[in-house]
Amino acid sequence: MSNYSSRIKEIINDKELSISDFCKLIGLNSPTTIHLLIKENRKPSSKTVDRILAAFPEYTKDWLLYGIEEQKQID
Repeated sequence: MSNYSSRIKEIINDKELSISDFCKLIGLNSPTTIHLLIKENRKPSSKTVDRILAAFPEYTKDWLLYGIEEQKQID
């Protein structure tokens, strides 16, 4: 089973953000979506994934969704 919530929490922790700040950075008006993703380990919608990757390009889609690839390194 994929653990989407742990990878989303990892981004939030790595960037030292609150969930509200994370939501603002990815363009969500309310933290409800992220709270549900984290608490219930729900799979993020493709739109939410796109928003996360646009805000944090150092992470890959494969890593975020499946945990099968390392994070990108930005030089």
